Amino acid sequence: MELFFGVLFISFMFIGIVFSVYAVVYLLLRPRERCETVLFPLYENDGDIRRILGYISYKYTFCPAGVKIVLVDMGLNNIQKEVCRQFCAENPSVKLITSEKITEVL
Repeated sequence: MELFFGVLFISFMFIGIVFSVYAVVYLLLRPRERCETVLFPLYENDGDIRRILGYISYKYTFCPAGVKIVLVDMGLNNIQKEVCRQFCAENPSVKLITSEKITEVL
């Protein structure tokens, strides 16, 4: 019985040492700050823009602060543009631009 508990103790000790080394290596090698830009081209014939914007807000809710979301206007009508502007006003990390100004973002 002592042999069983000895082996169990040594196994848990080995797992703890491996996890500690993994945690230290992870902290040393992780990227400090990521800054990503996600482009979403929006067309007039995409259908319901509110559905697309809802998907965007759901997908990027838990993203780090370095993520910038850019909605690219590829010929939206006035109602769709107003919905996008309202969405951008509610979410400060989201920006609406026209297709001509895409080079400024990149």
